[in-house]
Amino acid sequence: MKSQPQDHHGERAQWSTCWLAGLVIGIVLGSTGCRLPFMTPRAPKAPELLSAQPTAEDIAMTIATQSNRVRQVQSQVRLSVQDMPAVSGQLRFERPRRLRIQAKFLGMVGGPGVDIGSNDEAFWIWMKANLPGAGPAFVYANHDQFAQTLAQQRIPMQPEWIADALGLVTIPADAILEGPFARRDRTWELRYRVDSPSGTLTRVLIVEAVTARVVEQFWYDSNSRLLAHARSSDFEYLDPPGVSMPRRVVLTVSPQTEDQMTLTLQMSGLMVNQATGNDQIWVMPRPEGVPAVDLGRPGAWMTSVPNDVSAMPAPVSTTGYPQHGYRPQYRGATYR
Repeated sequence: MKSQPQDHHGERAQWSTCWLAGLVIGIVLGSTGCRLPFMTPRAPKAPELLSAQPTAEDIAMTIATQSNRVRQVQSQVRLSVQDMPAVSGQLRFERPRRLRIQAKFLGMVGGPGVDIGSNDEAFWIWMKANLPGAGPAFVYANHDQFAQTLAQQRIPMQPEWIADALGLVTIPADAILEGPFARRDRTWELRYRVDSPSGTLTRVLIVEAVTARVVEQFWYDSNSRLLAHARSSDFEYLDPPGVSMPRRVVLTVSPQTEDQMTLTLQMSGLMVNQATGNDQIWVMPRPEGVPAVDLGRPGAWMTSVPNDVSAMPAPVSTTGYPQHGYRPQYRGATYR
């Protein structure tokens, strides 16, 4: 039987084409920092930190241990606030209440943006753009003074809540704990009271079983009024320092009221405890020629600034917020 001639030329051409395609793909993927699927390293898995039946003290101690490992956080961030245009930039946080978000509106390369910050004494919001119905404005306040104003009563925002939403929850050593209460979604519910400049608050934490990651939080005032709600998701385990950090945070202040305000943080490139030591980042700016309002001054909430720019923009109410049915009942052990 006569054998069929082999087309070595066709095989060589096919092999050359595949080799050339592989080389091009390798150069492109390598130059963009990508890797082929079989070369992508797996993200480290969060360890198991809680037993099957933890006590309230076990959960509180585990959360405190994880939080205390984080001194500073830095990441790229996309920030959305209700119906305002989204901004993208840099987020820096340093415990206990230092925060700086410097970002620009998406699609405006090199253009105006926002500067949101908090240091040990004060906080500020600097809107650098001319948005529809509003011009550039700068609002600020001393933390302690703001806690006593009407503005704080209407929108009881506290800088520490952003740190809490990042998973860096601080539970006081003398907190009175309730729980844990098992939930159907394989989480634990833990409750405790905490003193704040505006009075006694009740905190409700929804904690993931085993990993102890705080996935939801609720803040109530002394009259059981829901002040804020935070939801954290898309966690990334960073080792070192051995902590899980969320890459998506949704914080809603004054939910289901006319003053409702929702902030959404989408983070990437998280870095923990890698601060450069530049303390200037925490200095409050003093923009020239921009209307400024001190929200810590009595009556500042009702004050208007030039160009029809109000002290703080009125947020737009939305629907669909998941109402939490908890009403504070102060029983339970004292966490020492």
